[in-house]
Amino acid sequence: MKVNERFKIVGMDCASCALAIEKKVKGLNGVLEFTIDLTSEEAVVVYYVEQTRFKDVVKAVRDAGYDVAKEEAFFLANDLEEGNEETLHTALLKTPGIIDVKSSPITKTVKIVYNP
Repeated sequence: MKVNERFKIVGMDCASCALAIEKKVKGLNGVLEFTIDLTSEEAVVVYYVEQTRFKDVVKAVRDAGYDVAKEEAFFLANDLEEGNEETLHTALLKTPGIIDVKSSPITKTVKIVYNP
């Protein structure tokens, strides 16, 4: 499935910054297109979710020395038990816009970091 993500880049202030980010992101397997607007600090990436995840795009931006704008959400997950966290994480990380997932079967909570 082809996914189109729009996101804000934090800390980018010149054309060479944008080029460094572009080089990292375009080097990811499955990335079809990547564009950056330096003025708005927004980027758009088009990729195949079967080959890469938004988490990989965020890592590439961070590896270039920058970050992306993000939000966090916390949920109660009463059915969460030890051993089924990996299934939950894998499913959520395939969802467009999800950057990271952490969970605790002890407190029955899930934290999702996502592209706002």
